Amino acid sequence: MLRVNALAGLVAVIVAICISSKLANTGYGITLGIILAAWICWSAASNRPVEFERQRLRHFCNRVPSNAIPINWRWWFAAALGGVFASGCSPVIAPVCLLGVMAGALIWQSRPKGLVTLMAEHYGLLFAYQAYPDRRYSGSAGTDAIWFPTESILRRVSHLVAMLLPFYVAWAARMTHLPAGQLGFDGLLSLPLPSLALVIVNATQLQRLQRDTRSELHDNATEWDECARRVSLSKYERGGVALSDHLFVGFVLPPREQAWHPFKRTHRLALPCRTPALVHIDTLDAHIDIEGPTRSGKTAIGQVGILTQLIRPRIERDFDPDGRRRVDANGTPRWRTASPSPLLIIDLKGDPALFNTAREETARTGQTFRYFTLDVNKASAHLSTVTDIMGAKRSPVEACEVTLYMLDLYHGNFYGASYYSERARHFLLSALLSIKSPIESWEALYRALLDKLDPREHRDAFELLGRIYAISQYKVLGPAPPGVDTIVMSRVIENNECVYMWLPALESAMSIVGVGKMALFSFIDAARKFNASGRPVKRAVASIDEAQVITGRSTERVLQQASGAGVSLILSHHSLANLDTPDAPNLGRTIWTNTRVKQAFGILDARERDDWVRLSGETTGYLTSSQWRMDGKGGVAIGETRQQVIHTRLTENAISAVNNTPGSALLYVNGDAGFTRFESVPHEIWCPYPMSLADYRRRSTTPWPNAPELQSREGVQETTVVNDRSPAEVEAAACNDYSALETLFRDVTGQRIRHNGA
Repeated sequence: MLRVNALAGLVAVIVAICISSKLANTGYGITLGIILAAWICWSAASNRPVEFERQRLRHFCNRVPSNAIPINWRWWFAAALGGVFASGCSPVIAPVCLLGVMAGALIWQSRPKGLVTLMAEHYGLLFAYQAYPDRRYSGSAGTDAIWFPTESILRRVSHLVAMLLPFYVAWAARMTHLPAGQLGFDGLLSLPLPSLALVIVNATQLQRLQRDTRSELHDNATEWDECARRVSLSKYERGGVALSDHLFVGFVLPPREQAWHPFKRTHRLALPCRTPALVHIDTLDAHIDIEGPTRSGKTAIGQVGILTQLIRPRIERDFDPDGRRRVDANGTPRWRTASPSPLLIIDLKGDPALFNTAREETARTGQTFRYFTLDVNKASAHLSTVTDIMGAKRSPVEACEVTLYMLDLYHGNFYGASYYSERARHFLLSALLSIKSPIESWEALYRALLDKLDPREHRDAFELLGRIYAISQYKVLGPAPPGVDTIVMSRVIENNECVYMWLPALESAMSIVGVGKMALFSFIDAARKFNASGRPVKRAVASIDEAQVITGRSTERVLQQASGAGVSLILSHHSLANLDTPDAPNLGRTIWTNTRVKQAFGILDARERDDWVRLSGETTGYLTSSQWRMDGKGGVAIGETRQQVIHTRLTENAISAVNNTPGSALLYVNGDAGFTRFESVPHEIWCPYPMSLADYRRRSTTPWPNAPELQSREGVQETTVVNDRSPAEVEAAACNDYSALETLFRDVTGQRIRHNGA
């Protein structure tokens, strides 16, 4: 703003010196008064700073009406009369009269908020108007989603100068006709007149804008809430892409805020402020990988941030069945509230903050929320997977394949492993083909397999029987009594429900892992079946916290099948090395190459650090060295040399700085879509917490429900049940049946069967 005033003042002095010699004392006052009145009317009619603010707030806040703000002419008329009156008065009375008129107008217009607040807000607008970036910055990563004004910085600065110029001309011309003794007093009173005039011109319209853009956030709203809301509810679109089709994952940092780098230089087109890091929602189809050590924020920031945005309302463009955009009677394009995505959250760590966040967010939006656990003395819904697998519309062959994948009994196609897979497949398929009545529980399937069992023919099918037997021992995995809440994956997809699986693998890990994989495969299969039914395709999302617990050879199959079924995976884990298992030694590399979005809140593994450094690519920079000359008082710089070098965009020191900064992360998006503009290069981002510290502490200490909860959904009342036995107690009680099963197979094979509880 200082440069605008200086430029206007310099031009005004030159103009005033030229015109003051041509006009008499009486004539110049009348002439300048007319100029001043005409300028006020013109500046009010142009309304350009207010229009700038209206467009900016319309893009970010989404609550400003599309029509321009009308002009309140009565204030401009009063100010014009004051200018004309002041120009013809004596030197001392003139600025006092004009200041009085302006002060009265300001006090009258500032009644709702107060004069100090009004001045602060409107001077902030003037600073933003003359300094907001223009289209020259649209090539930087993530900045295409930012609103840029149609006018360049130069044109906006020129407009401000034009608005200030008549006041400075009048002030400079008056100073040339004042005696030497009156210059100081009159000049001091006249100095605030130009800035006050700008506030008067825009005060009424700006207050009206602020009333229309009041925030409607819930209590304890954070910076993240405001940013995510602006993205999800924005009606801004350009080039056929809508801003609301994106997820907010943080801010791309300007060079001066990025982690330490020896070649860091601020480019002339680099944005001076943080810019939103946006990921197009279609990018989820190729899955998201979030990693970081314990307490780095991968769950509290990365996973919670994405899931919260998927649960909260989001607007989208309204199209008819033929793909044409619907419009209102006046030609305005229509927008509609998007349906929530079906969600499956598998928590293998047991995070109360994640559970309570999902529960509160779904309660706020009205999305159905169901939860499941095997822990003793905790409430849970029943999980029905058999009814989905053995449905009437599914063939026995398809039911057999789905069951084997769900129970993780597909061991691969290589020699040895394929034999046991085929033996289990042959046994299960023959049993399903012989069953006439519908199977409604795992216990019924286990009994059907025992009836079909030929110890000599099926001697290698112990793993299949043991796995199904272990699952059948859990009451919450069997058929639910009437009135008990039941999780049916086909219903979850169809009704856009949210399911939370609490499966901390601290004890009886084999059963926990089996149930987790069973829920995941059942969810994917239900989504595939729904999207293949001819109805509108839905994007379902499965989020797995501590994914390394259930990874294995089947995970590769999950990555391949999930995208085709319309399921997006969000995998959260410590590092890629944790994902490797004996049966899938290269699983970490598979996930690295098959996930489109990667977010790292901390990289400690040396191999991964090298991968990120190589992934960043190379660029040119300059090494600067100073030349010194020693004298008696110390060194004196006598010159500077610069050497151009080729270097990687990321360095080991930069990654260490990211690891050490709370909330910082490296983001990599393979392939830009929509407003995502990262050019397949890792970027350092800063991620605010999706919830306040008070909310986090409250949600972290709110326990899991330990009593049955009655819930009413669409007029149907359902209640949860409380587990009376832990997984360890269930398996201990089943040892006798296991012994009988082992004896049956040992009599045939002549050797003892080794097992781990299922």
